[in-house]
Amino acid sequence: MRITMRLTLEDPGKKLKKQSLWNLGLVFLYIVTYFIDGITRYKNALPLLMLITAIIYLVRNKKIIRVFFNKIMLMIILLCISMLYSLIFSTDIKISWDAMKGDMLTKGFLLSSLLIPIVLFYETKERIIKLVIISFISALSMRMAIEGYIYFLGYQHGIIPFESTRYRNVSDALVFLFPGLIPLWHNKRVDIKAIFILLTMVFCILCLGTLARGAWLATIIMGLIWLIAYREWKLITLSLLLTFAGFIAIQNIQPQYTTKLLNKIHQTDSSARYRNGTQGTALELIMEKPVVGYGYGKNIFHNIYNERVKDHPNWIFKHSIGPHNIYLDIWFGCGVIGLMAFLGVIIVVLTTLIKSISRTTDPDKMTYLMLTVSFFGFYIIRGMFELVDIKPLGILIGLLLIMRYKNQKN
Repeated sequence: MRITMRLTLEDPGKKLKKQSLWNLGLVFLYIVTYFIDGITRYKNALPLLMLITAIIYLVRNKKIIRVFFNKIMLMIILLCISMLYSLIFSTDIKISWDAMKGDMLTKGFLLSSLLIPIVLFYETKERIIKLVIISFISALSMRMAIEGYIYFLGYQHGIIPFESTRYRNVSDALVFLFPGLIPLWHNKRVDIKAIFILLTMVFCILCLGTLARGAWLATIIMGLIWLIAYREWKLITLSLLLTFAGFIAIQNIQPQYTTKLLNKIHQTDSSARYRNGTQGTALELIMEKPVVGYGYGKNIFHNIYNERVKDHPNWIFKHSIGPHNIYLDIWFGCGVIGLMAFLGVIIVVLTTLIKSISRTTDPDKMTYLMLTVSFFGFYIIRGMFELVDIKPLGILIGLLLIMRYKNQKN
């Protein structure tokens, strides 16, 4: 079904009240600036303002906590408990505690899961849907504009995107915000579709320039989920043809600048993930303490790996580059309890999203699909090949909780 969506935070013919502008504006800025570097002072101010707002709303209306009476929040709490429990067995309590504070609080998954639903509690479902769509589009556009400028500056100094791994850090933002392209395609306006084509081309160039194969795989699968969900067979065919044409062009146009890119495309075991590489060695260490783990925090992993590498001359990497897998990382740090809790979060969130898609129509369906695509691509697909950041999980869960609550109320 084709839909036309006005890309505005205002209801047709009405002006938003100051309270709504405040609520929607806070969450909008929080999402848009989340993946932007160099503005730490302003980014840190947003969670503080959201926290103050949430406390005021909770004091005025205790019923808001009903938003959190569900399995999703229960699994998030269990995950937090497993992280705290890992402190007992941590090889360095300070490192684990600092890592936990950063990942759960400040802009972490627990705080975001709590603050976003509370701040948006008084907003209508329609306004929340528009907020999600506009936030993802704006965040993706802004991040691509910044990274495109960085690519341009690098090119002027002889740094070729397809030959350098220095742009790898943007891959998280690109994968997480990829669903921002979905509503642009489903808008009937020709100029909006033109913007979709332009942004998609820029997205593909930037994504390839990261040389992050996990990001490529996640993006491909995310795109297929979206296209199959809407039965976009023509767009699937066009995408395959353009991909094939692009591959031919890469091989023939200035091949001296694309050697590393082509090697990445042909590789079947990038970063020597298995056997004695990143994931294989992580699993070896985990099997020594599979139940309790070593303590939460990536620096704990680095320290343990670097201490033990001398006892394993067959390990490929003589200095830790991480487990390259979020599930192994949590298992390593929090033991089997932490792994089960994290898998519980993944299963409950995914099943809730799928059920929500099947029970709603556009624009609700599109919004749930955007959250599903982002969640599946970032944490399930890319999380199997990269140590993705757990903190943005709170954005997806916070938006899902408030949308789920609003649908139950209607």
